[in-house]
Amino acid sequence: MHPKHVSVIRIDGQDVSESVVATCHGFLVAYLLILIAGTLVVSWDGPGLVESLTASITCIGNVGPGLGAVGPSGNFSYLSGLSKAVLSLEMLMGRLELMPLLVLLAPGTWRRH
Repeated sequence: MHPKHVSVIRIDGQDVSESVVATCHGFLVAYLLILIAGTLVVSWDGPGLVESLTASITCIGNVGPGLGAVGPSGNFSYLSGLSKAVLSLEMLMGRLELMPLLVLLAPGTWRRH
């Protein structure tokens, strides 16, 4: 309706800068991309999409059991080593913070200047 309207995001009555909003968007995109990549790798390895998605959500979000074979009455033992490695990496990213680990894994971090 109003193509030139600009909305300002406010928290507790204070304006939030565009850089903070961009950083939040970057974190959300990175989180979702890692979640999708982990889901695809685990589902490629054998289990169904529901088990793969909830296993990835469980590991990166540290939120408890998933659904299906990785649910409360199941476990991750039937997964291959590749799936367990991917889910372990997701768990580390969820527990130790996503962005610092992504910076550590970036090739530019380890190059000599």
